Amino acid sequence: MDFRLSDDQQFFKEQVFQTLRRLAAPEAESIDNNDIFRARLFEELGHLGYYGIRYPAETGGKGAYCVTFTILAEELAKNTRRKPERYYH
Repeated sequence: MDFRLSDDQQFFKEQVFQTLRRLAAPEAESIDNNDIFRARLFEELGHLGYYGIRYPAETGGKGAYCVTFTILAEELAKNTRRKPERYYH
């Protein structure tokens, strides 16, 4: 089996990464130190449609596959930390 991300999944991953670097990076230290995910950040990600990606399009979601949702979860975990690189050594 080929476990590489599809072109669409790779594009999504890059878009999420760029979005989180813009939105979460300035607050990463506060998120990391206080274990608080600000409502403003949560709302912004919701407006971008990220929280509806795993739900069917018929119900207002994006209809994405489980892998796409996992990409989002992974990028959230990595990019809402003060020093994300420390988890990957």
